[in-house]
Amino acid sequence: MTWKRRKACRKTFCKTGITPPPLHINVCLPDPDPAWNPGSCDLYPAEPPEENGFRGSLAELARALRFKSRDGLVVMIGGLDPTEQAPARWLANELKAPVVADATSGLREELAHLALTDADALLREHPPAVLLRLGDVPVGRFWRDLEDIPATEVFSVTRTGFSGLARPSSVVTGDLEAILHALGDIDTVGDVNGLRAMNKRRKALMEELLITCPESEQAMVRSFSCFAADGDCIYLGNSMPVRYWNSFAQTSIPTENVRANRGANGIDGQISGFLGVSARCSRSWALVGDLTAMYDSNALALLPQLDRGTRVLGVINNGGGGIFRTLPGADGQPETMRKLLVQPHAHSFKAIAEQWGMRYLTIRTAEDFDQLDSLEENSQTLVELIPDREQTEQMRLRLANA
Repeated sequence: MTWKRRKACRKTFCKTGITPPPLHINVCLPDPDPAWNPGSCDLYPAEPPEENGFRGSLAELARALRFKSRDGLVVMIGGLDPTEQAPARWLANELKAPVVADATSGLREELAHLALTDADALLREHPPAVLLRLGDVPVGRFWRDLEDIPATEVFSVTRTGFSGLARPSSVVTGDLEAILHALGDIDTVGDVNGLRAMNKRRKALMEELLITCPESEQAMVRSFSCFAADGDCIYLGNSMPVRYWNSFAQTSIPTENVRANRGANGIDGQISGFLGVSARCSRSWALVGDLTAMYDSNALALLPQLDRGTRVLGVINNGGGGIFRTLPGADGQPETMRKLLVQPHAHSFKAIAEQWGMRYLTIRTAEDFDQLDSLEENSQTLVELIPDREQTEQMRLRLANA
């Protein structure tokens, strides 16, 4: 993101009252030459570069939307800047194609009428002719599956310029609103391949399982999301909470300010990230895994340095790295290897909450969520979610075999 664009984004955040997100900068430097001697030199700020409109082939994208999409189009929306949410919402509603929107897009709930629920398996079986990605690289499994589906033509419209794929694809880089203006009229495509109709059965099964397995991890995430919807910001980390939220969180109430850290980012600094995002929010919620929370629990020492606000840190305590229990072939590994993968434990987070002066709540059943109705203003609360492993596995297997 250029300096001018960053400055414009901050102005937008100030107008809307939303706290600007943290800025992470990767600086690529060559290996130093030990023989080089710079001597004396003066350092001074350079002028910021001129803002480019966009880069990439708009003509190719326009042809794909007008002609190739007749064989099937899916829109995948990753993380968006707040300035990108309105044009992305407009485009999705104009196209009326099936949508897979990450929580970090801020549009997941507003585009629920176009959405595919838990779409990875369905899209693997019925890959579209054209996939249009908006924003950051999507977190869904199907995005990685595209590496092995060359028949699906991928177009990305992104401010970063990164394709997110190792195989060939088309990328248009720049301001989303400017790109849409340059594209001109957008024709409605619709659900050419009937994906939403096929998705209805899976969605119905998912809703049924959320009721019949109320103490599963998936159902607990649904319940937690209903309370978190009243927050100014939501933070998710690491992989499993992000995936669960995308698939199972509520869709009735828009949650525009959602941040996440996952995958290659690892579990480093996740609670620190939440505290940074929540620094100027009056009401903020986070959902992380147990190993993730343990790894960065000392970050809670920062709480007294932050502005007043209500903060809720939800921790899914499933006794270790639950995501690794579901890996293909995990059951066939020796016990010592399974322990290394999962890192099982029997620790409670009560002592951590007490250490940093937080209120502590335990949730084991659906009824226990009633405790979240009585949160005090400007309070700091650690909520330990302890799901039922059998219900979690039952729900996972039923959905996997649907």
